[in-house]
Amino acid sequence: MTFKKTFFVACCSILAISGPVSAQDAGWQFNVQGLALQRSGTDAVPLIVDGGIPTVYLSGDEFDADLSGGLKFSASRDITDRTDLVIDGFFAGRMSATRTVSAAGAQFTVYGADFGTSPVSLNYDSSLMGTGATWRYASQNGNVRWLGGLRAMRLGESMKVTDAASPPNLFSGELSNNMLGIQAGVEATAFKNDRWEIAGGAKLGAYSNSANFDAAFPQAGPAAVFTANGYNVATSAELWIGADYQFSKSTSLNFGYQAMLLNNVGLLPEQLDDLAVPILGQMDMGGVPLYQGITFGVQTNW
Repeated sequence: MTFKKTFFVACCSILAISGPVSAQDAGWQFNVQGLALQRSGTDAVPLIVDGGIPTVYLSGDEFDADLSGGLKFSASRDITDRTDLVIDGFFAGRMSATRTVSAAGAQFTVYGADFGTSPVSLNYDSSLMGTGATWRYASQNGNVRWLGGLRAMRLGESMKVTDAASPPNLFSGELSNNMLGIQAGVEATAFKNDRWEIAGGAKLGAYSNSANFDAAFPQAGPAAVFTANGYNVATSAELWIGADYQFSKSTSLNFGYQAMLLNNVGLLPEQLDDLAVPILGQMDMGGVPLYQGITFGVQTNW
């Protein structure tokens, strides 16, 4: 089974662990949440231009404004009075957008050369998914919980460019970051009564990141096909805050805000202005995307 299939079977999820678990709770707790997220942080790499004017009609950072949905789930089980184990997964949503430029001189630009015949259309897809296991240790009163564990994540992207005269594609590319590492953090309860609980937390992670990028430029000839690879240590920083409302003895509703900042990952638009990528086969691994948005869901005890 491939890495991608293993990820998809293991989880469809996102970002952080589920809401806080009281040290007095016993048995299993299950949490399922929907997500509405926005990604930012892509460099303003020119993608569609008119070199004769010159004018940039479309750049990489213009895709950051698109909102995407996602899913997050977790299952936790008390191990002792002060420790529990959380298995969680997330899918940050498939950010997919298409932009078409119909200006007379519009062309796709890559590595200092312009290709194509107007109109030029660019389709960009990006998704983030992951799964992990976290050990939580609570303070004596249960209001503070220390976190430590393992996580695997995959950030995948694709791009296709079409124009009026180059069937089927003017350009196509696929990129993936496969990350495996450790994470640690803390979460704390700020307020709690019979019905409401307000809590927040933060985590840091470090991962071995193996990335690859495959691309083809059919209009530039059969030799314009290449693969680039990158290996580095990627990091993550997460922050969340949320509120739980105890709807019944065994069920609560929750909503909140969460954010994840990744560092040292490959983003597809940022591969298109660095000549080391096609010539030396070395990826640009300097991407710093930020995922943030709201969460809403339900938790039940069993």
